[in-house]
Amino acid sequence: GFGLPEVDNGALGAATHLMRLVPAHRARWMLYSCEPATAEELHAYGSVLRVVPEGELRQVALEVAGVIAAKDPAVVRAAKASLNGIDPVDVRRSYRFEQGFTFELNLMGSGDAAREAFLRGDRDPNAAAD
Repeated sequence: GFGLPEVDNGALGAATHLMRLVPAHRARWMLYSCEPATAEELHAYGSVLRVVPEGELRQVALEVAGVIAAKDPAVVRAAKASLNGIDPVDVRRSYRFEQGFTFELNLMGSGDAAREAFLRGDRDPNAAAD
């Protein structure tokens, strides 16, 4: 699954990217609970192009990349710049915003025990709230 164990680890920073993959309320639950999403769920949201068996992953990835690579590179670069330019949230700015909270949490000492427990192997990294 795809998830954010950040709250369990006393850090923040990936919600900027998560909000691009799942609806806002699902992102909130994933962040608060540390519950992961499956590839199938992300596919249903349109965040994952295809879900394929692991043995087919390389071939399918090459096929997908080939579709884009067959286009005029200048046009693809312009299309990417256009999409990035009209994005309502600047990724760098929002990521820095999130990192500010991680910095504050580190100054307060919050999360230290959770991170240490994880590093010692005392906490299941895949545990999620029910």
